[in-house]
Amino acid sequence: MSPEKSIGSVYIVTEKSPQAQLFAEYLNKYTGCQISLHSPSSALPISASGNVLILIDSDHIGVDALPEWQDKLPEALTKTPLAAFNIHDMDHALEALSCAQR
Repeated sequence: MSPEKSIGSVYIVTEKSPQAQLFAEYLNKYTGCQISLHSPSSALPISASGNVLILIDSDHIGVDALPEWQDKLPEALTKTPLAAFNIHDMDHALEALSCAQR
């Protein structure tokens, strides 16, 4: 799908790896969204046009580190929806939700 038809952007916050790259390519192919990988320690770009979703790999940002990570988000991204993957079980999901500052 060409960038002109893109319906938004997804920032995947994870460590770059072949597996993460394959996941990004899969999401791009099946959603048409522009997908980019970002290390948890680096700043996210704020220049994306259209809708943005931040997809957090909970294997790389633990629930205890989530509030501090959110505090570092650029102002333009503070209202951006967050989603997580690699959640281990329901208790882990509830803990992550309670730590999120949104």
